[in-house]
Amino acid sequence: MGSPLAWLCFLCTTKVTLCGAYVWTPAEVFPDKKTWTEGMQNSDCHLLGRAFIADRLEDVRVQGVTDNSELSTQYWIGAHVQYSKWMRFSGCYQMDIQQMTSEAGSYSITECYKFCDGTSFGLTIDKCVCLDTPGPVRNTDYDYCMATPCQIDVGEFCGDTTLWSKTCLCWYDVLDLRSDNRIGNCKSTINRQLTTTNCSDKHAFLCQRRNKVRRYQEKMNWTEAGFACHRDHRSQFFDRQFPKRKRSGRYWVGLFRKQSFSWGNSTPSGKEFDCLSASVSKDGKLNTFVRKCYSRLPLLCNQPEPKLPKRLSTLVFTTTETVQTTNTAQPGGLSVISLSVGVVCGILVTLLAVVIFVIIYRFRKKRYDTQASSNRQEVASSDIAAVHYEHIRPENRECQVYDVCGHTSATYDYITTQGGIDKSPE
Repeated sequence: MGSPLAWLCFLCTTKVTLCGAYVWTPAEVFPDKKTWTEGMQNSDCHLLGRAFIADRLEDVRVQGVTDNSELSTQYWIGAHVQYSKWMRFSGCYQMDIQQMTSEAGSYSITECYKFCDGTSFGLTIDKCVCLDTPGPVRNTDYDYCMATPCQIDVGEFCGDTTLWSKTCLCWYDVLDLRSDNRIGNCKSTINRQLTTTNCSDKHAFLCQRRNKVRRYQEKMNWTEAGFACHRDHRSQFFDRQFPKRKRSGRYWVGLFRKQSFSWGNSTPSGKEFDCLSASVSKDGKLNTFVRKCYSRLPLLCNQPEPKLPKRLSTLVFTTTETVQTTNTAQPGGLSVISLSVGVVCGILVTLLAVVIFVIIYRFRKKRYDTQASSNRQEVASSDIAAVHYEHIRPENRECQVYDVCGHTSATYDYITTQGGIDKSPE
């Protein structure tokens, strides 16, 4: 691994893709089980993901792990998720939004939440609207309207139609709910208690129309249940715990939160967060799972970098100083390895261009030499023909050429200078 070729191969397969869409990175397993925090601080393992910045999780592919491990095994990686506040989907209503603060364009819930600075907000099919008050009282304030999948995220609810001066607006309120320290981004109710649940789980659900709450035993995930309330049952997603103690079972309600993904290079800023583990599929893809950070798992580590050859080492270390200076002046600049790979790729492209130039030059030179040789042969043939032509001129008819050919001068006495034939023999 100390040769220049090995180093170039390492650079070209670590955190950079030259010819494909994926970020391939060599990895190895550290078998001792650690908590996520212990894994991040472990000096013997550089946890996979700690060096990543803007790479998308779905683009990362791992080399060197699937051959020696079970595909079901989970490892800690250098990534975590943070959560927004809990929000309530309060339903969709016909409203006059012309006097409200709004921003045109396709917005997600997360973007509209940020735009409205954490206050209540609403989404139409093409606008984010900031609201000054909590959601309307369901049985008196506004007429219901139909929710439709948002353009930017089909798993979110947006208002569908505009009628005269009113627009269908799906209303969201921001809540201060105490965390129950469970994994999941949606709320269900069981025995009158709200509990955090994975949104992809299948449960029955509750819908409300005016002042009536109904339960539906169809098993759906949280998003499907919300749309079912609107489309199939002409009502709204119920957003509180189930009001009657006698009815047991788990039901979806319209409470949820959003999560944001970050690689390990960004430290969680005091907000509630959980950590990511991953299993590795046969094609190197990471299948991720949100887990509590105190769980103990083996670690998925980046392979150690090979020892640099002396000449390449000088190049990379010189580049390192340049990058450090650049990063000091401009935060978020290129990493050392990215710039190093850029230099190496530039050299490879230059060498490839030189090889192509040499091949083209040799091909053209060969073709030119062949053509020149052919021209010389044609010229030589023309000279020979001219010589023989000279021999048949009258003044050269006694040339030795004719004697060599076995002819006598008398044979040509019939040829006159005018090209005629003398019919009188001597």
